[in-house]
Amino acid sequence: MIDYRSEGVVARVMDITHQKGVDIGLDTVGPDQDRIVADCLRYDGQMVELVDTVRPDEYRDAFMRGLSFHQLSLWAGHRNGEAARAELVAAGRAFSRLLEQGEVKVLRLSTVSLEETGPALEKILQQRTVGKQVLSMKRS
Repeated sequence: MIDYRSEGVVARVMDITHQKGVDIGLDTVGPDQDRIVADCLRYDGQMVELVDTVRPDEYRDAFMRGLSFHQLSLWAGHRNGEAARAELVAAGRAFSRLLEQGEVKVLRLSTVSLEETGPALEKILQQRTVGKQVLSMKRS
């Protein structure tokens, strides 16, 4: 695990990967974290951007390293009709299968009840969380 508060993420990733970088990087954090993700990629690496618009011109040697970028806008899927929503559902199911098969690992996963949502969002906005927060809603 890498503690971004006490060590350089890019340097640590490069150390772990013997200076090669990672195949795929996923930016789920936002403002300027995409640069860190791009810097961690190996030659011909891929980045998936979930929070903002990719900015290849701002990534170190993006063209010369053969990087490719993908954007996934969940909101766009909801705005563009049933076919787009069906694609989002299919992507979610595929991702769930990868999780179940252990191909994707979540370091820390916390479940938050609907009543705890406000304080949890405040912590996220203050960048005081580690891992992923999942809202748990029970049907009545």
